[in-house]
Amino acid sequence: MPEPSRFTFDGSVDLEAYRHDWQAKLEQLQNDLEILKLFDGVPTADDWGVQFDKLNMGAIEGRNTASVFKKVHPNKAFRDDAMLAQSGFENLTSAIEKDPILASLVQRMMFVDPDVNSHEQRFTQRWQTTYRESGATMSEDKRSQLLSLDSDLADLRSQFARNIDDGQTNWLVPADDLAGMPEDFMKLHPANEENQITLTTRKVDVCPVLAYCKNDEVRRRTQHEYRSRCPGRLALRGLSNVTDFIDNVVAMVKPQAHQEKQAMSQVFGTKDLKVWQADFAKEVLLQKMFSGFDSSHIRPYLRVGNVLPQITLLIQELFGVQFKHQPEVKSWVDTGLHPRDNKYSHACVCIMKKAYGKSNLPEVILLANIPEGDDALMTYAEVSTLYHE
Repeated sequence: MPEPSRFTFDGSVDLEAYRHDWQAKLEQLQNDLEILKLFDGVPTADDWGVQFDKLNMGAIEGRNTASVFKKVHPNKAFRDDAMLAQSGFENLTSAIEKDPILASLVQRMMFVDPDVNSHEQRFTQRWQTTYRESGATMSEDKRSQLLSLDSDLADLRSQFARNIDDGQTNWLVPADDLAGMPEDFMKLHPANEENQITLTTRKVDVCPVLAYCKNDEVRRRTQHEYRSRCPGRLALRGLSNVTDFIDNVVAMVKPQAHQEKQAMSQVFGTKDLKVWQADFAKEVLLQKMFSGFDSSHIRPYLRVGNVLPQITLLIQELFGVQFKHQPEVKSWVDTGLHPRDNKYSHACVCIMKKAYGKSNLPEVILLANIPEGDDALMTYAEVSTLYHE
């Protein structure tokens, strides 16, 4: 049985232990990289290839662990250190993918066993393709430029995500301005002594307000605060292929989007439907199209205590598998399903470890931002997002 991950998000591991661990691991992997490059001869998949795979798996595990810590750890110092760790492991990954010596060794890799399994063949072919496309065979100065760009992009991605997660805001709204909000929402948002209610830029607040609040100014303010979480703009150059792709997608969906906007504008009573009015107008349109249908009436059937257990039951039914609790396998500890300050604000599944053969167990973490408590009610969109992940 492989040793399970030691790190949790509940404060049981201190910052110094985490920092010592990731720095030591990164240094060891960098040393392993240099040792692999010293190999003289024809590398085989079941010898040199195994060590090469361990190097890559170690870099991926270090990067992914740091990414999750950066997204959800409640301690800011942990999140800041994890951001440094993520950049370090991403730079190592980039160095592996663009190293000309490793590229040459992978291209020469052979299989001792003629009946090698298809998994090993795919592994080798994938890396041979990676090295052909990564720039590893370019001149040294061009590879240096690529490595520098990779490092800059890794830092930008990490800082941008951190800005979004740290940029959560809240504001006060008179309780009387929240007409139309579901009863359970109001119970979770008690008014203060001045009869004002605190709203936040968390998804559990933003989505219901935009869909159900009858006050147009409250919806406008909510949309504005949500879109303004990360002030400033990043100018990107040399991405004409990306913008062309986006332009093509817009051209394809624009006619249908225009038709839907016209229908919502008509029921809303305006010729200029604003972005913060769209969700509410959609609710009004659905009520008109389907004889008074109200999506908030679905929510009592979507209790958190009902929704979560159904995930494993649904997977068992769809794929014919069974989930069995293994008490000897240590799991990750986190309250990663519910909102809190400075936490990743959407939903995702983070791969901590990939399984390779039978040498290790795979590890994944589900992150989300659903209402807290078994009796809390979810929207259809929240359930759809959770099940998607």
